[in-house]
Amino acid sequence: MNPDLPAFAAKVSELIGQRLALALMAHIHGTGGTGFMRVPRTVKPTHKLVGIIGHAAAEKLCDEFGGRVIRLPRCDAMHRTK
Repeated sequence: MNPDLPAFAAKVSELIGQRLALALMAHIHGTGGTGFMRVPRTVKPTHKLVGIIGHAAAEKLCDEFGGRVIRLPRCDAMHRTK
């Protein structure tokens, strides 16, 4: 687990990889974003999540958090170092 990330961000990072987790966090927070997202129970190839992190990573998120609303932290310090 990466000690520089908040606990939930570290969990997502372990699940899909740090690069994809940071990309997802940046997208979710975007311009005026809240950091909340609804994770589908199953992912379709045309789902927005697939376009952001790819199908394999989206499936992992669905397996772990499918049907839930999650809140991803902003992790600004991690984005600045990358």
